[in-house]
Amino acid sequence: MQGRTDPLMRPMLIMGACLAFQLPLAAQQANLSRNLEPVIIRGDAFAELNAAPLNELFVFSYSQGDSSWHQIPFQIDEVGSNGSASGFFIADDGLLDADDELLFMTMDGGDRADSSWIADEGSQSHDRYEIEIVNPLAPEEKEWVYLYRSTTLMADSNLVDYVDWFPSQTSSAGEDTVRSLFYEIAHGRSGLPKDLSITAEGGGNGQDLVDALKFRASISAFGLTLPLTEDRIDFVASADDSVRTIDGRIRIIRELEASLNIPLIPAIAFRTPPLFYYPHSCVFDIAIPDLSGLPVTANIQSGRLSIDLNQNASGMGFLSANNDYDITVDGSPDTPDLQIDNVLPDGNWVFIGGDQGSIVHLFPIAPTVAGTRLLYYKDDNSTDSGDTGDEMSYGDTGIDLMGGIDPPVVFSYRGYFLSANQSGTIAAEIAGFESNALTTNALTQTFGAVTSVRRVGSGDLPGSFSLFANYPNPFNPATEIRYRLSQTDGSATVLRIYNLLGQEIRTLVNQVQSAGVYAVTWDGKDNLGRSVSSGVYIYRLQANGLTQSRKMLLVK
Repeated sequence: MQGRTDPLMRPMLIMGACLAFQLPLAAQQANLSRNLEPVIIRGDAFAELNAAPLNELFVFSYSQGDSSWHQIPFQIDEVGSNGSASGFFIADDGLLDADDELLFMTMDGGDRADSSWIADEGSQSHDRYEIEIVNPLAPEEKEWVYLYRSTTLMADSNLVDYVDWFPSQTSSAGEDTVRSLFYEIAHGRSGLPKDLSITAEGGGNGQDLVDALKFRASISAFGLTLPLTEDRIDFVASADDSVRTIDGRIRIIRELEASLNIPLIPAIAFRTPPLFYYPHSCVFDIAIPDLSGLPVTANIQSGRLSIDLNQNASGMGFLSANNDYDITVDGSPDTPDLQIDNVLPDGNWVFIGGDQGSIVHLFPIAPTVAGTRLLYYKDDNSTDSGDTGDEMSYGDTGIDLMGGIDPPVVFSYRGYFLSANQSGTIAAEIAGFESNALTTNALTQTFGAVTSVRRVGSGDLPGSFSLFANYPNPFNPATEIRYRLSQTDGSATVLRIYNLLGQEIRTLVNQVQSAGVYAVTWDGKDNLGRSVSSGVYIYRLQANGLTQSRKMLLVK
């Protein structure tokens, strides 16, 4: 039974169980299709690492193809128990606890590692966490990352920093810039976005595409209708004349002190909800505070939040849930269908794409806010002196609310910035993802319990590649398996156990090993730690392009 000949596996193929044999192996490989999103997990999911110093934590992904481990970028933010607007800016105690959030990107996940462990002795004295990420829309789609603790491991100096914050170069601290690997956003006097480009690295042409983030509201007071625009939301410098900012590898968080300056009404000071910037996306909320404390009675009659593009967006196509891909951004008026579905945010998505890049707008709004909710779209390059920004509209897109707006109320925007000429279908997919968050499962694993492999003989011993008979056999509850490696080619040695249907039961070894004789004990449990039933099992060794298999009998 040497070399590629594996007679004990042939009956499974003859029995028509080929698919049953192949599928479990593939299921352990990463196949998650949602690669634009961050994964955010509260610290209380990692009870075994509670109070661990943050500088002793590392996140890795694993590749089955070459049995290699890779440090991946991650971030841990102190959030606070209430998660309020100021919760992100409380003092960080430097320890992992329930008030923390762990973040990493789905694009950095990998395969399931089974018994493989990073080559770092310091990590072996602590439990690790296997984090499984699952797409709830397609539960067969999964990927894995591993959270380790070690006092001997060093952070990889080549880790990607996905997002960077650059302070203002002007006298207004609100005019700072956020730059990710895929887009760049500059902010205006109000501290809100005014310029956006999709970088060449992100698959765009690097041109500024945005005129302004626009906010409109009509306030009823003194028997008059008073206008409120984004130009009347003023950034208020804090004591140290800076925007409150957290600049991490995975996201940037900005928080602004601001005031509403409505004609005839005293200025209303408020703090914005956190503004989040991720590698491919951003989250902006404008919260209109409660007006009931004003010396006059003031009501909001209508409101609008929109993203106005500029002339550089000419030629891009417009698509929404109720509009086909036949409207072009060109500064000429159009008559799109403005109806939206009262769902959040599936029916409120818009796609604008072309050679310049691709943008997905989401405008989630609760169906209980306002009497009427409509899509807003204006494409008209005629000069409007009552407008803000460049006083023209190119693909100005947003959500329009009329009647029954009772503050406090939050106007929300979610934007995804992607490479050029994406299919418009990606917008509906992203909206579905926003409404169906990824699920995560964190499983604690101990180094010795994952599988302890002992080297019991020298590679200089005579003999070739061999898988020996397990002892005892039959067995209950455990048996020892020995094997010999006469040479190594740098690939992983893999020892797995299968049932007679070819379904994987347990991975005992999956790591690069030098020549020698090894022993490993199987405790009669599967990969989830459950005891298996009595019966015949196959144990199969693969190494250096060679394969051998044997049978064993578990009797209870």
